[in-house]
Order: sequence, then structure tokens, then C-alpha cells
Amino acid sequence: MAHTDQELLAMWRSDRRIEAIKIFRAERNAPLMHAKSAMEALDAGSPQPFKPTPEIACNMSLRDYFAGQALAGYFAAPHTPHQGAANADTAAYVYAMADAMLAERSK
Repeated sequence: MAHTDQELLAMWRSDRRIEAIKIFRAERNAPLMHAKSAMEALDAGSPQPFKPTPEIACNMSLRDYFAGQALAGYFAAPHTPHQGAANADTAAYVYAMADAMLAERSK
């Protein structure tokens, strides 16, 4: 039996946050990185904080996520000589950063 938003929110507000996140992830096929944000959004009053898509829920690794974050930072930095276009070198660079983040995370 699936838990309602209200039941999950009650857990979240009663310091059972980890349990609420685990249940949210399991019942809604949500990646961990979205479950906490979704619970925070639900707590703030959002009626539908997260609807997983197959692309996010099934095909995106933590490495891909880290690389995407690195790419966003890369293009946001004013000193980066990106000139508005990504290429194979940029992809290799951001995935190397993702690999470094994963290596540091495993320490």
C-alpha cells in the first residue's frame, strides 16, 4: 500500500526524515537526489513536488549527474573560454571532474 503525501509529510515533520525519503524513493521510483528535494517541496506546500521520468529514474548515473553539474558550472564561469559551445574536449573535462568527485566521495 502506497503512503499518501500527508503520511509522508507527517513522518518528515516528526524527525523521521530518512524513513520518509526511503519510502518516497521506493514507492515513487525517485532517485535519492530528488527525494529530499521533493519532501522539502511537499513540506513547503507544493502539491506535486516530483514526477520521475524514465530518463531520470532509470538511465542517469551519479557520474552523469556530477558531469552535468560540472558542465553547468563550466558554462556559468565567466573566465571559461567556452564561447557558447560544448565539444568533445568539454565533455571529457566534465566527466574527468565527475570521476574525481566520485573518487573523493569514496574516501
